[in-house]
Amino acid sequence: MAFLLDIHHYKQQLKNGHLDIIRLLIQHHANLEIEDKDVDRAVHHAAFGDEAEVLELLAKSGADLNARNKRR
Repeated sequence: MAFLLDIHHYKQQLKNGHLDIIRLLIQHHANLEIEDKDVDRAVHHAAFGDEAEVLELLAKSGADLNARNKRR
């Protein structure tokens, strides 16, 4: 049985650098490119929290670091 994890539901973990939770989501094939209502993706929330380690993990996992949101 397949299921989809929307990583943007974990905004606080992205902003606060909870690498263990982010790794677990990625291991379970969370969608890194899904957008919230502001067109923000996982990389945006990690950047808002100034979380370089989370951004690096997202990049290594295939997230688009050049994704645009409504602010850009």
